Amino acid sequence: MVNTTTRELENPEEQPMVKKAKAEEVEVAAPSTTTTESNAENNKAISKTNGLYYVTFYTSDIKKSVKFFTEVFGFKERKEEGGKEYEEWVELATPGQHSTQIGLRTLKEGVTPGTIEMSVLVANLEKFHAEIRDTKDLVVRSPPTRQFWGGYTADYALVGLEQEVLFKALEDFPFRASFDKKFYSPITDESTYLYYTSVLSSKVLQVADFFKTVFDFKEHGYPASEFWTQLKGPGTHSSYLAAGAFKPQYKHESYKQGTVQLEFVVPDVEKFHEKITQNKDVIVVSPPEKTAWGSASAAYIFDGLHIGVAQNCEIIKNSLEKEVPEVETETPSLPSTKVDEVEKKEIVGDEEK
Repeated sequence: MVNTTTRELENPEEQPMVKKAKAEEVEVAAPSTTTTESNAENNKAISKTNGLYYVTFYTSDIKKSVKFFTEVFGFKERKEEGGKEYEEWVELATPGQHSTQIGLRTLKEGVTPGTIEMSVLVANLEKFHAEIRDTKDLVVRSPPTRQFWGGYTADYALVGLEQEVLFKALEDFPFRASFDKKFYSPITDESTYLYYTSVLSSKVLQVADFFKTVFDFKEHGYPASEFWTQLKGPGTHSSYLAAGAFKPQYKHESYKQGTVQLEFVVPDVEKFHEKITQNKDVIVVSPPEKTAWGSASAAYIFDGLHIGVAQNCEIIKNSLEKEVPEVETETPSLPSTKVDEVEKKEIVGDEEK
């Protein structure tokens, strides 16, 4: 842990709200510490986090983005049959147990199109918050907060680069494993899937150290270097996170220190290029070209989102870990309670504000 002075915003006008905020009245299950403890006990791999669970893409047009990912990438929506349609949030299922799921979300104040927010799964959010809140270059945007659907989240940012890198911590919840299992599909040689999420900057080792400290991710694959460091989280959802330098071909003005790029694996880069360039909203940053490691790669921008693709090859195949069933915990029936208020709590040590 890098210990410094508290990094939460000092300007009162920027401080997260800690008073009660109204929310839509909805039936939710009452929170249960027993459930949290059970999840942590049964998933031995959980340390600080259980890996990178999903990434959220903030888009200026959610319907257009859903169409883009379903038609170009072949992803499907993650929702129950007959489930409620949300105008501000859509989840997409990507193949593979270790492939982070993708969320599409409408813009919120202060967020520009293309912004990516990474979400990690934690066993105990209050404990996680208490452990990381004083980390150097970390700002707390929203302390542990109960959401309208009954779960708890907290929002953070890595600062000190040209643009902030946003991430969210999500406390594990009872129905999560069964929901993931329902939308799971295995990776095959013909799959298109999200391989890793990369944070681009000239401070590769510093960024990697930050995420090793906060997420408890470990170096994976090639030795860490000032050009590229790949990280892997503990637990079932062990999606890759990378800190990388800018490639020479990334000359588009939108690339900044701290740009987050989603990196996908595709069966054939040339065929994918033909398909993605049929979309008039796509900017080609780097057309398909051979790589030194036996693949081919390309890069694009869609609605501000930076996209990298690599053609499937033996190196990529060999890097994928064997997928194993996740242990589903038996959780007791929880009483249903009416929640018409959401309380935001800021944890300071063992006290609450």
